[in-house]
Amino acid sequence: MIRKASKSFIIAVVLSILLCLLLTISCSSPTQSKTGNLTGTVILNNDTGNASLDPVDYSGVTVALYRPAELDKDIQAVNLSHPNLGVIITQQTEFDHRLQNPYKTTLSAPNGSFTLKGIKPGSYNLVLMKQGWGVRYLHNVSITDGDNTLAAQSAQNSSFNNRSGKSTVELYPVTELAGIISESFEFQIHHSYIATNNITFTGAVAFSPDAFIWIDPARKMSCYGQVSSPEGSSGYVRLTSSDRMYATTISEASDVSRYYSFECAAQAQFTQDKLSNILSSFSSFGIIVKTPGLTISNMIFRQSRQGLTVEQTNTVTVTKCNVISTDDAEQGGITLTDCSNTVCSDLIVKGCRIGIRQHSCDDAIVSNCYFQDTLSKSVYNLYDNTGSVTNCTFENSNIAIDNSGVSTTLVEYCDINARIGLYNYAQTNWVTAYFTANNNNFDCSQHGIKTFAVFYTEYHFDAISNYKFLKEPP
Repeated sequence: MIRKASKSFIIAVVLSILLCLLLTISCSSPTQSKTGNLTGTVILNNDTGNASLDPVDYSGVTVALYRPAELDKDIQAVNLSHPNLGVIITQQTEFDHRLQNPYKTTLSAPNGSFTLKGIKPGSYNLVLMKQGWGVRYLHNVSITDGDNTLAAQSAQNSSFNNRSGKSTVELYPVTELAGIISESFEFQIHHSYIATNNITFTGAVAFSPDAFIWIDPARKMSCYGQVSSPEGSSGYVRLTSSDRMYATTISEASDVSRYYSFECAAQAQFTQDKLSNILSSFSSFGIIVKTPGLTISNMIFRQSRQGLTVEQTNTVTVTKCNVISTDDAEQGGITLTDCSNTVCSDLIVKGCRIGIRQHSCDDAIVSNCYFQDTLSKSVYNLYDNTGSVTNCTFENSNIAIDNSGVSTTLVEYCDINARIGLYNYAQTNWVTAYFTANNNNFDCSQHGIKTFAVFYTEYHFDAISNYKFLKEPP
């Protein structure tokens, strides 16, 4: 008995000593936060043939690391639940360096090398820029503890590989545009362009993915010839205002001066009758189209007065686009005027003052769209507009559907959450306002359907099989 107790005592003493040692070691060696470094090389590649632009060295390129852009959770939810609607948002579609402060910055050495140190592990966007040499985005740069190289990133991340197979990143001289260009022109991959005055293309124009096109505030770009654009998953053209492009301090979206418009004239022709894969931001009148028989798809219009305008044409389809934060009080994020046989389908429209405005259009169809947080009117049909709004969702609209003038609108199979679901009225005396609203779900704080006439104006409506959404008791 005495021998066993002594052995147990010795074991207990040894364990106590080991425990004290472990505690001492842990207290004397606090955990160090892990960080990573990023090294790479940027080259200034003068591919213009103009020897006067040859760089002396590759120094002075600003290399700025940015935290990921905050993706809109509401749009992500729609992307997840309805992947057939709109554009699936990513860092490539949402990031704009002007709207953030950089996390880390440095300048390149004469040989083009650079190092960013002390980076918390995670995913980032990398921006390289130099006055006269444009801006280049590298998305989803992954930083781990220790040393990271841009060469390894380029090999692993196809979203920003420079497509030439090189491990370095290249910047090219900015091409300045103004006046009339009659010969064929290509906006090349990873190149930057600036329209310093109004620019008109009378020859063929090709838009390549990852081209960066800047238009000076209050200036416009017009196309009159053949137009070809990317499609599918090949990447996006960035079309935006040139304002604050080389800035490394944050700007409010409202402070960025807007370019005027990008107009495609009636005589313009489009490869495969398609215009697609353009990210348009910070414009007054956005993209203006007057060409018949065109399909506009996979586009994003944001932070503009108007996003897309379709005028005096027919058989145009706008599909699978995002229209975000347009603020014109009279026009829409998408505006159609004097058109016939148009379709707006599979769109995500959020945060606009007016979502879709249709003025004097025949057979104007709005179908399978998702509207959210509309400040004024989600769908605005006025004067002698005829058409339908079907299978759409309206979430937190002020007025979901505004039908006025001599317009005739069919509303069916919609889920409507709004202050006023359907507002029907005559704009002038002695005209008739008419609508049909069947098989819809209404969840409206003021009126599901509101309709009235002016003096002796007649109004007609057909509204059956509609349902009021009843909330569950608390």
